Amino acid sequence: MDRLVREKVITFTVEVDLSRARDLVIYILAVELKAGIKREDIYREIKRKYTTIWSVAGSVHPSIILFMYAQYLSQIEEAVEGIKMIAGVRRVHASLHTSYHCFPDWFDRRIEKMIEK
Repeated sequence: MDRLVREKVITFTVEVDLSRARDLVIYILAVELKAGIKREDIYREIKRKYTTIWSVAGSVHPSIILFMYAQYLSQIEEAVEGIKMIAGVRRVHASLHTSYHCFPDWFDRRIEKMIEK
């Protein structure tokens, strides 16, 4: 799967089962950074401030892609505004996570075969 991300066939993989998040609002946050800013430093700062945020594995997206869960929309809005205040962050885009698609192993194997050709 890492090779699929490196080859930019897919942008990221999710290692968390979002279907278990019952009675919660889940948002996807795209954190765009200013030039020359290290992703790891910003992510570390975000995780320190917001414990209900996690990143996606192997992301090659130019922004930091995060998931955040909360009981109330206001918690998401507060986090977005707080992340915008971190030095090095250019902007934050939040979108409601409305669906989650699970693909069986055969789908992964098919994509890998396509890359090998």
